This record gives sequence, structure tokens and C-alpha cells, in this order.
Amino acid sequence: MPTTQINSGIDGLVRQDSGTSYAQAVGGSGNFNSSTTNNVANVNTGTTFFCGRSYYRFDTTSIATNQVATAAFLIVQLESAQGGTTDNTEKHKIFNSTDHSSTFGSALFDTIGNAMGNAVDVGNTANEFLSFEFDSTGLAYINTQIAAGNQCAFLQRCQNDYQNPNTDPSAVSFRVFTDFEDATSGDRPLLRIVHDTPSANTDKGMLTIHSNTIIVSSGLIKF
Repeated sequence: MPTTQINSGIDGLVRQDSGTSYAQAVGGSGNFNSSTTNNVANVNTGTTFFCGRSYYRFDTTSIATNQVATAAFLIVQLESAQGGTTDNTEKHKIFNSTDHSSTFGSALFDTIGNAMGNAVDVGNTANEFLSFEFDSTGLAYINTQIAAGNQCAFLQRCQNDYQNPNTDPSAVSFRVFTDFEDATSGDRPLLRIVHDTPSANTDKGMLTIHSNTIIVSSGLIKF
């Protein structure tokens, strides 16, 4: 099956702060962004709480709309780490963003869709590559975007954000990941999609269609 690898697009930090609680930051609409860093923040400065998410948008429009993804992985490289090593800081999940087309900005913080797969422990080892494998929900999202000729967009979130927002962090903890502007192309975020053309087969006069698509290059179909 062909594999398409995409490591260009739009990315950056989208963040919300609160002087009251981490939960209030998690539930905010976004009030800060930076297109020059990918940062997942789980922060308590003593006076302010910060929830930071990394936004990634991959231009998947080069994949023909009749293709069906059978496997997919989002691969990122940890650039640096600061603060605690609890699961709330180091276990991350990828969610689809409900916005794949707007200009990059703070409002993308509040565009959370579904979880795309299981959590990955990103740890605190600089330069380590980390792979998020997409489950059936993630593949369904990618296939919907491909079929519509749309780009794919995601948010990377820490466990304190997606699972335990009512637990205030106790320190300044965050993980920084390389971005699309990195000088070394091999270090940039990468979306790897394994895909194939939908198939059809006949058996005893019956035509079975997979993925609900019939593709006719030329000629005539007779039943």
C-alpha cells in the first residue's frame, strides 16, 4: 500500500491562562498563541495557571479523494522539557481539531474534537521521537477529510488537560516539540498515512463494494 508522509503545514502553541484555577484555563477560549513553538503546558506559577496545547495542520490534499487510510501516525520530536514528570504532565493524547482552515490564532485552542488514539508518555528526553498511532476514530476522521479534499488538523494535550482539569498543577511544567519551521526537515512534525484505493470484487454474480465507492476510469458497468 502507498504511504504518504507530510511534514509541512501550520502549527504552534495555543494557550489559555487563568488567575483562578487550571480548570478555568482548560475551559477557556484561548487568549495567547505563538506560531514559532509547539508547547504543551501544565503550569501553575503561584499566581496564574496556564493550559497550553500544540496545534498541527497537515496539508493532506495531495492524497486523492478516492483513497482510504488504513493506518496513520503523527510523529513529533521532543525538543526540551521543564518541570514535573507526573503522568498529568507527560502523558499526551492527540485530538482532532474542528477547525482545519482558519488563520492560525488563539481561538484554535477551543476547537477540540475526538481523541485520535491512546495516550503516549512523552517523557523528558530531548531529541526523542514520539509516535501517536491513530485508532479507528482517528482513521475515520482522516478519511472524512481526505474524501472532502480537506486538510487534517490536530491538538496535542496533556493528561491534566484532557482527563484531570480539576486538579491544579503544582509547578511550572511543559514540554516543547519541534515545529514546521525547524531548519532540519527530518525533525519537523510528520503525519504518515498508509492508504489504498477502495476495492470491489465479484462472487457468484454479486458485486461487493468496499468503502462505499465505485471508481470507473473508462467504459461501462453492466449488471
